Parts: sequence; structure tokens; C-alpha cells
Amino acid sequence: MVESDALNGRVSVLVFFTVGCSDCRQQLPVVDALYKIYRDDPQVTIFAVSRAVPEWEIAPYWKENSFSLPYSAQETRSVYELFASSIVPRIYLSNKHRVVCEVFTDAPLADLQTLTDSVHRLLTEE
Repeated sequence: MVESDALNGRVSVLVFFTVGCSDCRQQLPVVDALYKIYRDDPQVTIFAVSRAVPEWEIAPYWKENSFSLPYSAQETRSVYELFASSIVPRIYLSNKHRVVCEVFTDAPLADLQTLTDSVHRLLTEE
């Protein structure tokens, strides 16, 4: 898991998901592609957090889809409920000051260009 202090000075992308959600199954490959673009950029952190999905369910799904995106398997909704009460996928983009600047849900799902543009914009902000 990523500690919040480690996000100081970095743009962060946090996606909440479940593996049984059809919208999540569409969104996760997009976020994984975003991760592959930025994984070597020390100014960007991208990670996924499950909403009440244990490791034993996530690991085979990640392997089956060849995802590189790091994730944290949460068996309860306690982390998710710090951010929301419903709807996955849910993507939060935060600026270098740890302020959430954009939120994407399933209405509509975010495409790779939109996410890339948003990360780029946050990277170039003062």
C-alpha cells in the first residue's frame, strides 16, 4: 500500500475496483495502459485498490489479463468508504499537493487519452 506522505510532490491516480464488475473489467485495462506509460516517471504514482475483494480473487485475474498495475487487495470496504459509498470503478486524480482534482466513474468510463491528458495537466501545474 502507498502511504499518503509518499504522494507529496507527485501526481497520483487511484482506482477502486471489483473483479466482478463489468465496468471495472473495461476500465482496468485502460488504467493499466496508463500505468505502463508513467511507471518509470518518479512524479507519478498509479495504483488500484479493491473494494472488498481478497487477494485470492485478484491475483488470478491480474495474471490472466497480464496487468502490471500495482494493487492493494482489501477484504472489506473500509478503505473504499473513506472515499465513497457506492460506484466502481472510481478513479481519483490528485495533484502534487495531494488535492483531488478529478474523479471518474462509470458515467462515462474514462478513456486512455482523457486520463493521459489529465495526468499531463496535473504534472505541468504549479
